[in-house]
Amino acid sequence: MEATLVSSCSKRIGELTHENLVRFIGMCIDEPHYALLTEHCIRGSLRDMLEKDAMNIDWTFRYSMVNDILEGMKYIHDSSLEYHGRLKSTNCVIDGRFMVKITDYGLKYVHEQVDLDTEINPRSLFWMAPEHLREPYPTKTGSKKGDIYSFAIILQEIITRSGPFRLEERHGSNKGIVDPEECSLFHFMLLRVPGIKLKPVHIYDDQTAKDIHAPTAVLTGLPTICGIYIHDWGDKVVLPCNITPPSPDDSVALVLWYRGNSGNPIYSVDARNEPVQEGKHFASDVLGSRAKFNISLKTSFLVIEPVKDDDGGEYRCRVDFRRGRTQNRKLKVNIIVPPQDIYIKTGDGRFQDVVFGPFNEGSSLKLACEAIGGIPPPSVTWWKESDLMDNSYFIPEKNVVVNILEIKVVERYLSKGTLTCQAQNTNLTMPKSVTIRLDVNCEYFYRLKWHGY
Repeated sequence: MEATLVSSCSKRIGELTHENLVRFIGMCIDEPHYALLTEHCIRGSLRDMLEKDAMNIDWTFRYSMVNDILEGMKYIHDSSLEYHGRLKSTNCVIDGRFMVKITDYGLKYVHEQVDLDTEINPRSLFWMAPEHLREPYPTKTGSKKGDIYSFAIILQEIITRSGPFRLEERHGSNKGIVDPEECSLFHFMLLRVPGIKLKPVHIYDDQTAKDIHAPTAVLTGLPTICGIYIHDWGDKVVLPCNITPPSPDDSVALVLWYRGNSGNPIYSVDARNEPVQEGKHFASDVLGSRAKFNISLKTSFLVIEPVKDDDGGEYRCRVDFRRGRTQNRKLKVNIIVPPQDIYIKTGDGRFQDVVFGPFNEGSSLKLACEAIGGIPPPSVTWWKESDLMDNSYFIPEKNVVVNILEIKVVERYLSKGTLTCQAQNTNLTMPKSVTIRLDVNCEYFYRLKWHGY
């Protein structure tokens, strides 16, 4: 392999950084010997751990392992690699904190440049999708759909603690017997995995997320993501994170907050050399001085104040313990900014709370209602007292929503009462509205006036 190709492959793989991927350090080429230098995970492969009968792996631990693999594969599928191609339980390794990490990713670029004459072990192909097995060089092919097939085999291994396609009970053990009720959560997770793209679903502990402005909706009895709604820029948001150690003899080593798919923390607490209450706090440029993490062994929380328009999204709190397994908790922050203004527009004029007219009975009329601003864009509706007249609206330009009320025949009853246009993007606040009255010339009096009476 040429030096330029080595540099290209190393750079492409080295750019991938995620906590559920084994960190790539470098590549060594000394023909005919080739080697990759990567992060070392001391607890071996997932396959090795599943085969240890003395290892107690409860269902919570299994859920976490599945989630780790989903996280890593989602990152790979969204990256320039597009797919793994060689996913299997022996390529899923476990670090000192019992976190599953995916390795051997990006090797398709190496195989494209290296002529491998070594004989392929048939057992290594158990995880490969049938369509790729038919290829002349199976190890050089792959796809996202093939990765999903491989993940399904790994999922069977985790659930049954048996090898690929070995669904029968293991000799001398009941680890091959699966209670269907215990797998209900796996079923829930797979329902949310798209057909051609992996998407993670997370398991959370029982916690509530509250803000001074809005309640949080939580699905009882199902894994869920907490939603926090902020009504306006400048408000504050409180993101809870349970940092309680799993056992009395354990303690917190690190607390890391992430936002979106970024591999770099936006806030961290380093307690590796002292108690967590005395740990060192670091805030990235994303939050700066707006963020503060209040520590309590019962309910700790990250406070962001003031909130900005780009602070919405998915937040993840990662807690590393000195002995126990790393825990991750996620919350969703939705920033809702009410519409700034609303008015009735006719011609080049803008009006609010006025009397329109006079209009002759039997004539036609168009009234345009425009709402300015709002995140997300509001729905704009027309009402006659409590009766809905028109709920069709469109967005002609950014930050503008318009509803044009067309009255083909102006009738006398419209002169009684009011017409109201409302703009609303959440049921947590009162809608923005503008009310007008129509001055209608009744046909009888209009004729009298026309004839000079």
